[in-house]
Amino acid sequence: MLIIDGYNLLHQLPSLKGKGIDRAREELIRKLEIKRKSFDGILIVFDGERGNLGRNLSEEKIKVIFSGELSADDYIKRIVKNSKTPQKITVVTDDREIKDFVKLYGTHLLSTKKMGDILYPEKPVITEIYEKPSPSSEKGKRINEELRRIWKIHPK
Repeated sequence: MLIIDGYNLLHQLPSLKGKGIDRAREELIRKLEIKRKSFDGILIVFDGERGNLGRNLSEEKIKVIFSGELSADDYIKRIVKNSKTPQKITVVTDDREIKDFVKLYGTHLLSTKKMGDILYPEKPVITEIYEKPSPSSEKGKRINEELRRIWKIHPK
């Protein structure tokens, strides 16, 4: 199971910056839904009261929790502490307190940077396609002349 410190991850993703909290939350959840098959269940925990998600959480492919009066940090720690198999849980956070706590239970950790790389993989850099110059073109003639000079070949 993957448990995500929601706002901790959301605020570390450059692609979500400046989108507004509701829109950023929606996009994060959509990205997680796409990747959900890679994990044995996903739980994302946000601090505070239920935010505006514009969707019915009971129909989600991932589970979204708003921690209410409890902090998301405490909520996550309680889940790990009460789990019968905490070693099967991976927590996504950069929060030092959560990381130190869950390590005691053998829970795996994933940094927000690493999770960001999973959700938003780098696109390959497309370089300009190099066209081979024709030997009869001006550029081709200059290249051939330079190669002759380097290899000390005399023209016919």
